[in-house]
Amino acid sequence: WQTDPDAALRYAQEGLQIAERLRYDRGRAANLNAVGIVHYLRGDFERAQPLLEEALVLHQSTGNLKSAGRVAANVGHLHAAVSRHAEALALYEQAAALGAKAGDDAGMATAKDGVGNVLQVQGRYREAIAAFEESLRWADRAGDEQSRAITLNNLANCQLEAGNTQAALEGYLSAAQSFEKLNLPLYQAQAYANIAPILAGQGMLDQGRVYLERALAIQRKAGNRPAEGATLLNLGALLNDAGKVAES
Repeated sequence: WQTDPDAALRYAQEGLQIAERLRYDRGRAANLNAVGIVHYLRGDFERAQPLLEEALVLHQSTGNLKSAGRVAANVGHLHAAVSRHAEALALYEQAAALGAKAGDDAGMATAKDGVGNVLQVQGRYREAIAAFEESLRWADRAGDEQSRAITLNNLANCQLEAGNTQAALEGYLSAAQSFEKLNLPLYQAQAYANIAPILAGQGMLDQGRVYLERALAIQRKAGNRPAEGATLLNLGALLNDAGKVAES
């Protein structure tokens, strides 16, 4: 889903058909989650939500607590994306509880990262930073480089909003390097897009443009239209600030 979402969707749908033919609920749940993630990443939340919720119910019914926790976090991400904060926090707490029962340290890292994101949106920066730091501890305990990189990026978002620009820039750069190493281009693009306005704010408009164009190329290749649209707006604003009105 990071490098070829069309292929991811095709394989997940094929897997779902096989699981249904075999009446294999764990397989159904895994593939429902995968299909839901692709739709979620494309901004189609209405199609994603029932798929992810069905996957969660199936994982719980089969006693697969680790996977249930991971999917609960995915449902939390969806609620957070449409500003249903109370619902998102409830799902993240459910994900953390399931992760604790399953001994899933990486799942705990994801759940606490989600809590941090919601608290940040609510302007509760101190609590959010504490949640992100807890997420990093769980990720380190799990040896989960992906979760660590995601949380570094999110922590940097919070630090930026809280006014600590230099810490945010360092966090974004570190996260971008990790995403590139892990071959997670969509996350890499997100980090690039976050770096750009900091550089622009420091008067380095050309360098900021380079990072936005890198992000845009990745998002277009992945077909992530919502992210592409946001990056285009940011690029236009940067070019306008640089006096390049025709290009903007």
